[in-house]
Amino acid sequence: MWIAGRVLLSQRGDDFFRLKKKVLDTWDPDDIHDLRVASRRVREGLELFSPCYQNDAVNRLVRRVKRVTRFLGEMRNMDEALLFFDALAGELDEGCRAELEVLILSIASQRQKGRREFKAGLKQSVPSSENYGITVGYRQQKLKSKVLKFDPTSPGGGVRLGGGNFITAPITARKKRAYSD
Repeated sequence: MWIAGRVLLSQRGDDFFRLKKKVLDTWDPDDIHDLRVASRRVREGLELFSPCYQNDAVNRLVRRVKRVTRFLGEMRNMDEALLFFDALAGELDEGCRAELEVLILSIASQRQKGRREFKAGLKQSVPSSENYGITVGYRQQKLKSKVLKFDPTSPGGGVRLGGGNFITAPITARKKRAYSD
């Protein structure tokens, strides 16, 4: 199960960080929506495979990604409101259209402010790809000057310290957990 989690979380993480970069470059409403979906998938994967990892590290990641999801939800709502009111403005008479334009400008201003806040809070809210990779085990992590290696053929459960061409993994990934809940 741990290997499946590692593969799934690495794919979800790669999608998330690729889309994060794209959103910061374009701020396109479709890219924001895609990043929001990717952030939910990362959270779901982390929660699904959390028994395979150190709880506090995964919980920190889940909280940080959840903040991003929440913020992106607000951005998505503003984008949808702008689309709706823009379409509605074309159907209204001149008097109503002028008042609706004020609302549209207000929402657009809030969106611009949200962009600035997101960029400013990026370091606090979004985990780094390096941190994420170490936590979910698809990047090499050094622990006490030794690297933990994954060896699927070893009789000791697949993990050993030392050299070799094996997949590296965090030590917490092999911690035994009780499933008696």
